[in-house]
Amino acid sequence: MKNNNEMNNIMKAVELEMELKKVAQRIETTLVLNEAWMDFIDKQYADKLRDLELVKKAQDKMTDLLVLATAVKEERSANPNALLVDAGDVFSGTLYFSEFEGEADVKLMNYIGYDVMTLGNHEFDLGASKEGHKALADFIKAAEFPIVSSNVDASNNKLLTGLFSDLISSKPEEGIVYQGMVKEVNGEKIGFFGLTTEETESISSPVDVKFKNYIDTAKKAVAAFE
Repeated sequence: MKNNNEMNNIMKAVELEMELKKVAQRIETTLVLNEAWMDFIDKQYADKLRDLELVKKAQDKMTDLLVLATAVKEERSANPNALLVDAGDVFSGTLYFSEFEGEADVKLMNYIGYDVMTLGNHEFDLGASKEGHKALADFIKAAEFPIVSSNVDASNNKLLTGLFSDLISSKPEEGIVYQGMVKEVNGEKIGFFGLTTEETESISSPVDVKFKNYIDTAKKAVAAFE
C-alpha cells in the first residue's frame, strides 16, 4: 500500500499532466507542437518528470514555446519572407536546462523552423563539468537549422573540433557552425554572422574555447560579405 504522501504526489503529477495536455489542446494551430511535445515527454522523459517541480517547469516551457510557435506561424502566414533568428543563450541556468541540457530545446526549435542562430555566452556554461561541452556538441549536431559564429575558436576542444567551419556558406549543412551565412530572400541576398561576447571567458566556463575580439571580427565579416 502506498502511503498518503505518495498518493498525493501521484495525484498532483496526474493533475499537472492533465493541465499540460489541456494547454496543448487549446493551441491546435502550432505546427502540431502540442502532440509532438507530449509524445516527446511521454516516451523519453517519463521517469524524469516524476519530479513535480520539473513537471511544472516543463509545463511553463512548453507554454512559452507554443506561444512562440503560434506567433511565428501567424507572422509567416502574413509575411512569408519573415526570418526567425536566435541570438543564443538557449543554455540557461534553470532546473529545466539542468535536466535536459538543450536536448528538448533543439527538437522544438527544429519543429518551429528557425532560420539561423548564433551562440550566446550561456552555451559555454558546461565546459568545466564532467562531460565538458558534450551537450553543446550534441545540440549543434542535432540542429536542423544553420548556426553561425565568427569569433569562437574551438580548435583546442576535442568535442567541438570539426563542428566549426571557417567558411561563409550560401548552402550551410546541418551540424556545422559557420563563420557566416548568405540567404536569399525575395531576390535579395542577406548575410548573417554571429558574435559571442569576449567576456564569456570570465562569466561562463568555456575552458579551452577562446573568443576573438568581436569588433575586429565584425569588421572582417562585413568586409567578407561586401
